[in-house]
Amino acid sequence: MQALYVFQLALGVAGHYTTNALPFAPRANILIQDTLKRKNLILMSTQSNLEQAASGLLMMSESDYPFEYFATDDTQVNDTVLLKLAGKPQGTLIEKTTLEHLFRNMADPNSPSVKPETSTRFREFIESLKNELTEISVYRVGEIQVQVFIIGINLQGTVSGMRTLLIET
Repeated sequence: MQALYVFQLALGVAGHYTTNALPFAPRANILIQDTLKRKNLILMSTQSNLEQAASGLLMMSESDYPFEYFATDDTQVNDTVLLKLAGKPQGTLIEKTTLEHLFRNMADPNSPSVKPETSTRFREFIESLKNELTEISVYRVGEIQVQVFIIGINLQGTVSGMRTLLIET
């Protein structure tokens, strides 16, 4: 009962009631449920925003592959998380790079390898990634069939991002 009073006090409504009755208990429960729903909506929003930004974009290499959203319960990025996401064993080559380096040809409006509309879409994709994730890093996992992870921390504090595949022979 005391915890609810503190909760009501934080909401600014406890001072209005002089009895020990808990008129806001149902509302407090609704508020807690709404908060949990909002956390889930944030995660869903991150996924839908990134998927929408990447829709129709292909990572250019010897074969062109789309971008796919991924999320984990992990709270930090490390080699173990990357290898788990890639389904690769310990000892697999992992290289770190940047968004700018990864998309250097595709986001450049003067690049002869992409249309101006496509470079605009890639720049918008990069902005969406920066809006949705913090601590963004790009990792290349493996050789020949290189799994690329654009990975960061989402608004819920867990690891998520986009992945694609590069074919490099």
